[in-house]
Amino acid sequence: MVQKPKTKNVIGKTELVRIINENLQKDPLYRKNPINGIQIGKVVDKFLEEVEKALVKGNQISLKGYFTLKTMETKARVGTNPATKKKINIPKGRRISFKPSANLKSKLKTNSGKK
Repeated sequence: MVQKPKTKNVIGKTELVRIINENLQKDPLYRKNPINGIQIGKVVDKFLEEVEKALVKGNQISLKGYFTLKTMETKARVGTNPATKKKINIPKGRRISFKPSANLKSKLKTNSGKK
């Protein structure tokens, strides 16, 4: 039986907007020109829409110091249904590749085990 990974510490859009808003309130520039959670949500939505458009077009997205996203073509192959053990044909397709920057990898390694 295949076990599902536990999705612990998942941050959704609402929580992300709240965190961004809290962090922005500490910034002196933000205090001069504040924006609300709805506006932050619109920025997050627009950013994600643009990421989606770029990936659908086959473009690579690189946020220096953070990560790179790109689409990769997958070949058609034969797989096995884990429930029935029957062979199935898996068609060719596309998937997203995520590559963290060296900086992010270093931070993850340094902070492994911390919450």
